[in-house]
Amino acid sequence: MRPKVFKVQALHDPSTEERELIQALGPFAITPGVHLLIDADNEKIIEHALLYLNAKHGRDGIAKQDGGEPSLRSSKASAYELAEWLGFLARLGRSWDDADHEIISLYAHTRASRLSHHTGRNRESSTIAHKLSTVYGFYGWYNSMKVTDVRWDETIVRASYRSAQGGREACDREIRPFAPKELQRLLQLLGPLPSELKGTSTRPTRDRLVFETGLLTGMRGEEIAHLTVDMIKRLMADPKEPDATQPLEITITKRRRKRYVAMPNSLIIELRRYIRTERQRAVDAMGGPDHGRLFVSLPGASNTGTPMTTSTIHRRTHALMVRAGLAEQRSKSIKGESVPYMHTLHSFHDTRHTYAVNLYILQKRAGDTQPWKTVQVMLGHKDWATTEEYYLQSVGVFEPAIGFRLSRYWEDAK
Repeated sequence: MRPKVFKVQALHDPSTEERELIQALGPFAITPGVHLLIDADNEKIIEHALLYLNAKHGRDGIAKQDGGEPSLRSSKASAYELAEWLGFLARLGRSWDDADHEIISLYAHTRASRLSHHTGRNRESSTIAHKLSTVYGFYGWYNSMKVTDVRWDETIVRASYRSAQGGREACDREIRPFAPKELQRLLQLLGPLPSELKGTSTRPTRDRLVFETGLLTGMRGEEIAHLTVDMIKRLMADPKEPDATQPLEITITKRRRKRYVAMPNSLIIELRRYIRTERQRAVDAMGGPDHGRLFVSLPGASNTGTPMTTSTIHRRTHALMVRAGLAEQRSKSIKGESVPYMHTLHSFHDTRHTYAVNLYILQKRAGDTQPWKTVQVMLGHKDWATTEEYYLQSVGVFEPAIGFRLSRYWEDAK
């Protein structure tokens, strides 16, 4: 089973039959705005997840707005956290109603000991606690109806993930920018830019552009996934000045505080070519209305033309690192058995690290007396302490090795 999250949409101008069906369902009708889970393997609704999410966030849910309407603000977060839990069980071959204290503790421990796909860093205790609160609520609801009898000890579970976080301070502070030789190998595997395609070649360029966007702007995976076509079309790029940049305002950021990023003219031109060619073919094959997102699923995929997700960005990057030989085999113990897995030496978030260190070097060489102030602004860090904590202690190690120009890193990496 591979759980995927979908949002229930309201019917606009329903037919007579649809109105009669909704009226017949009455309080059992799913509330529009609630998120549900679908098994990507068979496209069927995961019923036990749907019942819980609708009960918690729908008309009869606990959280209410003024006027008695359901509050759906946390519906999406609950759905994704439940999808992560159910996916974890599926990978271990466990049924959702066959959980126990041991498996919940293992889940908490693995969340604490593995890097987040979204940030490339270790998860905070508060993040893990929030994920577990959804698991507890899910089984608490089904236990109350005597459908399940899943028991756990929150104190012991909490200790399991806090112990996994012990000694992680050095890892949290580790900055891992790409070296030129690593970039050379990765870009070879990612293939050409849209402008470099030969003849009538339809080789996909999306992953190369996503990777370059991270390298040249410092945007996170989530921020890139939420870029739109209109945002790129509004930028006025001068092909005569490929290294010059245009300001782009983004609002889907880590804490939803809008900020500006600098988009190189050379990247804007490549993205526009992608919009006209590969993206257009994928959206046409989709057959539905254009949703407007910049990066979409590849032509020929089962979900071609649909918006590319943050998890896809990180999953594709993981596969890329394995192909490039930037991974090593490790093992972990699951229920007393040693299970091998591939530990990658880089994550997508390291494109952001690379951007930050190189921007610092550029500003310093240009005579900027406070280069980290520029880095702080461009990364969207609220205060200096965040930038200093994650980057200042590491830049001295990498400055001699990776001081290449941001918009010309390919030539410098040769």
